[in-house]
Amino acid sequence: MFEGGTNFGYWNGADYDTGFRPVVTSYDYDAPLSEAGDPTDKLLAIKNVISKFRAVPEGPMPPATPKYAYGFVTLKKVGNITALLDTLSPQGPLRSQYPLTFEEIKQYYGYVLYRTKLPRTLEDKTPLISPLNGVHDRGYVLVNGVFQGLLERETILVLNVTGKEGDTLDILVENMGRVNFGPYINDLKVRQ
Repeated sequence: MFEGGTNFGYWNGADYDTGFRPVVTSYDYDAPLSEAGDPTDKLLAIKNVISKFRAVPEGPMPPATPKYAYGFVTLKKVGNITALLDTLSPQGPLRSQYPLTFEEIKQYYGYVLYRTKLPRTLEDKTPLISPLNGVHDRGYVLVNGVFQGLLERETILVLNVTGKEGDTLDILVENMGRVNFGPYINDLKVRQ
């Protein structure tokens, strides 16, 4: 890699060798040009070695670009995701008998909220199971807007929940990255 880079938004990838491993979206792997495009000591060393065998362009190396120190940034909570659904999804929900994959609803990155009603009262802790390792990649489980826990690809496939008949069960599924290569490259998000 000659220059570092950043995948903006949710365009990160993932490796899959012994298991699913999301790849950070900001990197330079000790590249000759930094993620910001600035020359590094490595670039100067490479230029020096090349100059022993070939002519290199004359003139000064372009300087590093100026950086701005933003200081502290204060964030303000504007609401929780379930209260902001009309803003985040103004077209309203998609309705389906069974969960659709991210691909089927053309939401290739980011998050999808799956919502249903509990069909009966669950007084005792009852397992909510991700069959066939179905949550890709992480599912935040809520009952009536109260966080219950996580389902996570390959690691957390069962979560116990309780609730009353008619309570709202939400699973907010996060796509943590698409597999970049190999036999798992057709990495569907939420298996059926």
